Amino acid sequence: MMPKDTPTAMPEPTATAMPEPTPTPEAMPEPTAAMMEPAVSRLVVAAPFELEGNDPYAVRPAEIAVQGLPFEGLSEEDPDYTFQPQLAESWET
Repeated sequence: MMPKDTPTAMPEPTATAMPEPTPTPEAMPEPTAAMMEPAVSRLVVAAPFELEGNDPYAVRPAEIAVQGLPFEGLSEEDPDYTFQPQLAESWET
């Protein structure tokens, strides 16, 4: 029996076969008019309260998280607190 502090030799590595290369996928076809049609024509949102209306700026604070999701603003702030455009193409101050 070998003492616990005696190092043992590492086993020799075995040769492994390389997998076959993955074939390159074929190019995607150009989009057709049928591909550009929306898959759904409405958005259904479940909320634990009754929504007052569809105006994203005249809502209670609890509604903002739910009702504001489908709306994109004119601009947003990045992590450095500088404004970046969203829908706005330019602005003047």
